[in-house]
Amino acid sequence: MKIRLVQCHSEQDINSNIAYAKAILEKSAAQNFDLVVFPEMFLTGYMVAANIKSIAISSDSKVLGDLQSACAANSIACVFGFPRKEDENIYNSACFIDKNGTIAGIYDKTHLFGDEKLYFSFGNQLNVFDTSFGKIGLLICYDIEFPEAARSLAMSGAEMIVCISANMKPYDDLHKTCIISRAIENSLPIVYCNYSGRDNDFLYVGQSNIIHSNGKHECKFSKRKKILDGTLNIPEICNDDNMNYLKNLRDDLYKH
Repeated sequence: MKIRLVQCHSEQDINSNIAYAKAILEKSAAQNFDLVVFPEMFLTGYMVAANIKSIAISSDSKVLGDLQSACAANSIACVFGFPRKEDENIYNSACFIDKNGTIAGIYDKTHLFGDEKLYFSFGNQLNVFDTSFGKIGLLICYDIEFPEAARSLAMSGAEMIVCISANMKPYDDLHKTCIISRAIENSLPIVYCNYSGRDNDFLYVGQSNIIHSNGKHECKFSKRKKILDGTLNIPEICNDDNMNYLKNLRDDLYKH
């Protein structure tokens, strides 16, 4: 599958971000891409705490419907982040829209970073979703720093993990290390898309990439705003038994 990562900077305007996403999806489909990935909280921008209650989006909203229609019209899938409201709760969520326009899954961030705890509810499930490309798990930013999250997805049958992010200074190379480690230790590829650019005091550090299960990466790591492209075949088969860590895992030692 051909994958495009949009290492961008979102506007604090949903309509502008939707229009940008639609243009990227149409162009990417014309270039035979299968999946386009946008960063954490892409639809609204990350720095929206003050207005979060008024701009949060429900799962059945017209906003998501517009992107579903764009994916279906262009036969292309996408992953993006948005603030999701459900009853009295607001979640930092990631959505996977399949190439037929259906929502394959929505994931709510389970590990909230810093002041996110003041505005978002914790997600409580690590899900593996059935998609046109196989079984895919979703994570968001801080989640990738917890080995247990990726391991849980791998042990639940995930064949690839897509992680969207808003990682910023001073954590420049932290996620670069994490995504390579998570890929190797779970014998599955990690697709990681982060912001680039500045939001007030936040300077996002990019470093988006497509990491194979052996730790090799498809793109040159960069902190600049740019589009990054690569290819994956999933599932990736581990031909080196010594690197098949899930197979050789002594999980009988780790139970609490």
